[in-house]
Order: sequence, then C-alpha cells, then structure tokens
Amino acid sequence: MNTFCQTRTPEDLPKKAPRRKTVFQNEHVLFQTHQDQLLLIQEQGKRRQGLWKLPPCPESKTDQLSLLYKAKYSITHHRVTLHVYASKELSVDDSKWHPLKDIHELAMPSPYRKAVDQLVKNRDQFQLEHR
Repeated sequence: MNTFCQTRTPEDLPKKAPRRKTVFQNEHVLFQTHQDQLLLIQEQGKRRQGLWKLPPCPESKTDQLSLLYKAKYSITHHRVTLHVYASKELSVDDSKWHPLKDIHELAMPSPYRKAVDQLVKNRDQFQLEHR
C-alpha cells in the first residue's frame, strides 16, 4: 500500500463498472414521397419520443426494394446502420404526410435528418414520386 493512500481496506473502495457490450443494430426505413410531400412517423420510444422519422420497414421486405441511402451512427453503446429504401406504397400505420418545403421545421433525429436532406435534394435522380 502506498503511503499517500488513506484507506486501510482497499477492497472496500468503489470499483469501476464494467463497460457495456457494444450492440450492433440495423434500421430499415422507407422513403416515400407523393405530390411534394414526405411520409413520416412520430417516434414513440423512450429516447426519441415525439421526434419525426422515416417509417420502419421489416428487413424481410427489403430484398424487393431499392437501397437509396446507407449510413452508420452511434448512440451510447449501440452501433446502428441506417438503411433507407425507395417505396411507392402510399400508407403506413400511424404515419403522416408532411410538405417537403416544411420538413426542415420538424424535430428529427440527426441521422434521419441527414438522410432526408440528402434524399430530398437528390430525389429527382431516383424517380421516387408515386404516380
């Protein structure tokens, strides 16, 4: 024991908690536009409650869709890969259409904001509009 240490029982000192294991996740979402509007859904989870995001898509249905955007981001110990697919379906439960000109005013998680900004800017290239 060092002379500067005041404890007589070092085993009773607090111990640093073990680091949480990294969790890898994939998010699959849809990018749908119609008449200059974008389909969004409001988050219901604890962390992002009330924020707007692109509607989720089951991974099992993604093989039929075109991948438009892919990006990685982190939240605490989670490493997430966001996959955004083109969709021409016009409805998703609990979703709402928002005018593209007003999208910048909506509260949105940063990874979704980046994806939406890039896709809206380049949407003419993708021919995403439902006809």
